[in-house]
Amino acid sequence: MFLHLTADPLRRRRSTRPELQGVRAVAAALVLAFHADVPGLDGGFLGVDVFLVLSGYVVTTMLLAEHRRSGAIDLVAFTRARFSRLAPTAVVVALSTFVVALLAASPLARPQLVPEATAAVFGYENLLLAVRGVDYLQDDTVSAFRQFWSLGLEVQFYAVWPVVLVLALRFAERRGAIWVTGFGLVVSLASVPMARAVAEPFAFFMLPSRAWEFLAGALLAVGPAFAFAPRRHRGGACRRSAPRRRRCGPRRAGDRATRPADAPPGAGDHDPPAPGHLGSVRRGAASAQYTADGGAR
Repeated sequence: MFLHLTADPLRRRRSTRPELQGVRAVAAALVLAFHADVPGLDGGFLGVDVFLVLSGYVVTTMLLAEHRRSGAIDLVAFTRARFSRLAPTAVVVALSTFVVALLAASPLARPQLVPEATAAVFGYENLLLAVRGVDYLQDDTVSAFRQFWSLGLEVQFYAVWPVVLVLALRFAERRGAIWVTGFGLVVSLASVPMARAVAEPFAFFMLPSRAWEFLAGALLAVGPAFAFAPRRHRGGACRRSAPRRRRCGPRRAGDRATRPADAPPGAGDHDPPAPGHLGSVRRGAASAQYTADGGAR
């Protein structure tokens, strides 16, 4: 989970989000308490769900902030940043776990350590556990690397979601991002009972039945990000959703910003641009007057 280099979903950019760091700390404490069998905290595993929601929010916020700044999302740079953020820690923890497991495991269990360590580092430990039919909440001895299952979910989400968001923003902009996020959330929730009917481990470990948690966080980022953003129209113009609509973008030919260089100082400064033929007549009259004044001199 990474909470640095994030941006406010509305206006401001901030390097850290203390409120998100606090939520992450509480979620981590709940998970640790659950694994330590602290009395009264049997539901501490819900901290993992909080992590997944938070991850979806943070990643989507970062992607939308980049889209607002540059009008595009650099998927290569995003992938490189996530790799440099997650890979070093994952490799260190996986290698440490491998060494300890190699010393503690029986000779018959040692051949399984290499594929499990590989799955942990490359982000598909959750798939391996699902195929093996592991019950995460009951079986404590199946794998020394099973704690990497949530990292596998994150890696797979990071591989899919940015591409989907880019396509949604490219073809439908505001509505596309909101509708795609909401639709994906509903579909993922609907897949949970079907996955449980097939096999409980698939519902627990696989991304389709867990994506709704990421997308819940993504929806929290997408909604505010577009609720206060100006609406874009053809030709570069945009209008705000406030009661008083204001034009923004390139001005028309009759505006002060497009006054001819040889026009007199006051020409067009106080006259608002007039639409259609009236604007043409007004500009023609001003030009003729200026020409006549120049000829008289």
